[in-house]
Formats: sequence, C-alpha cells, structure tokens
Amino acid sequence: MCLLRSPSSVWFLLQVPFLDATNTLLHPILPLVADDFEEFGYPGDINDFLAIREYSPYDNVQKDVLYPAVLVSSSFTTR
Repeated sequence: MCLLRSPSSVWFLLQVPFLDATNTLLHPILPLVADDFEEFGYPGDINDFLAIREYSPYDNVQKDVLYPAVLVSSSFTTR
C-alpha cells in the first residue's frame, strides 16, 4: 500500500503480499479461515468491504502515476 500512496519513498521487499484482498476474500472456493476474515475483514459486510477496498493494492493502482520499477515473482502454491 505504501507503494501506491507514496511511490517515491518506498524501498522494501515483500514476501507473499496479499495483493487482491477484495476478490480473494469474496471467492468461496478458497480455503480461508476465520483468522483471515478477522485480520482483513469480511467483505460481505459493507463497512468491511469499503475498508478492504481502501487498503487493497490491486484496487488502488491509479492511471497516469509513475510508480517505481517493481520485481514481482510468484509460484503456483504459496502456502
């Protein structure tokens, strides 16, 4: 989220960030547990949904903003 709010002042490494919180938490097939909803919020509740959208990096990328170069790598399974 820092990358989106202040792109020029961010220098760090993230491991397994939760990038698309809104859609991930809404997907009923994923093996989420109560702890996930307690930590991030339950998107079925409108107040939680709006809060999740506020901090979800995937939902906050803005057009015409120059973000720093980012190296992203992934694997098939992250658990």
